[in-house]
Amino acid sequence: VAAAEPHSRRRRILGTLAWVLVFIVLIVAIALALMAVLDRAGGLLGGPGFQEFFGSPMVIDPAPVNTFRAEVTKLPPDAVVVVSFDYGPATEAEMGPMAEIILRDLLENQARIVAVSLRPEGTAMAQRLFKRFESEYPDADRTINLGYLPGQAAGVRSLAFLSSLPLFKNGSQTLVDDPAWQDVEGLGDVALIVTVADSPLAVRWWVEQLGPGTLANRPMVAAVSAAADPSVRPYYNRIDPKSGQLLGLVSGVTDAAVYENRLRQAGRATESLAAQSVAHLGLVVISLGGTVVGFRIHADRE
Repeated sequence: VAAAEPHSRRRRILGTLAWVLVFIVLIVAIALALMAVLDRAGGLLGGPGFQEFFGSPMVIDPAPVNTFRAEVTKLPPDAVVVVSFDYGPATEAEMGPMAEIILRDLLENQARIVAVSLRPEGTAMAQRLFKRFESEYPDADRTINLGYLPGQAAGVRSLAFLSSLPLFKNGSQTLVDDPAWQDVEGLGDVALIVTVADSPLAVRWWVEQLGPGTLANRPMVAAVSAAADPSVRPYYNRIDPKSGQLLGLVSGVTDAAVYENRLRQAGRATESLAAQSVAHLGLVVISLGGTVVGFRIHADRE
C-alpha cells in the first residue's frame, strides 16, 4: 500500500501537467487564430456584410453617429467649423481616435477648422493632430489654432469676438491678421460647432452658451468619452435629432470605430477594439481553463 501511494501521486501530478499543457496549446492556438481573423477583418471593413453587422443595432445604435456625419457632409465648401478640444493627455487614448477621424472627415469635406480649448492642455492636443494632417492640408489654409479660452462658460462666450482672439502660435496676432481667415468676423460665420470632450461639463457650457435655442443659436455636435455619455445623452433627441440641442453624438471608442467604418478608413479606434477583443477572449479562456483544471484536481483528490 505504501508503495502504491507514491505511484498514485505521480499519476495525479502527470495528469494535471497534461491538462495544463493541453490548455496552454489551446490558448496559443485560439490567440493565433484570433489574430489572423482580426487581420482579415481589417481588410473586410469595406465589405457590405461586415459593414452591415458592425453598424447594426445589434452592435451599436448607429443613429447618433449617422446624424453627426450628416451635419458634416452637408457643410458647403470652405465652411468654418469651430472644434473644441476639451480633453487632455490622460484621456487621449480614448478621445484621440475620435478627434482624429472627425478632423479627417471635416477636412475631406473641405471645411476650415478653428481649434479652441476650454482646458490649457487641450491646445496641445489640437496642435498635435494638426501636425499629423499638415502634409495633406497646409496649416494656414484649412486649420488654425486659437488656443486656450479661459473662464469656462465665459471662455465659450468670448467666441462672440472671434476675429479679435489671439492666435496660439503668435499671441500678438489675431484671426483677422491672417489673410486666409480675414472673411471670418464672428459667430455668424461659423457653420458648425464640434466639442470633443471627456467631461459632460464642457459639453454643457457649449450647449448652454452657444447651442440651439440660445442667442447665438449655432448648430452643434459632440464627441464624448463613454463615461460622459450618460450625462450628455439627454442633449440628443433620438426620435427627432433636429429638435435636440446636439444634432449628433459620438460616444467612446466603439462609436469612433463605427465612424471609421463609415469612412472606410480603419484607424486607431478599430485597432483599439481589436486589442480589447483579444484581451477579453484571453480572460475568458484563462477563466475557463482554471475552472476545468480545478474540477480535474478536485476529482483526482476524491
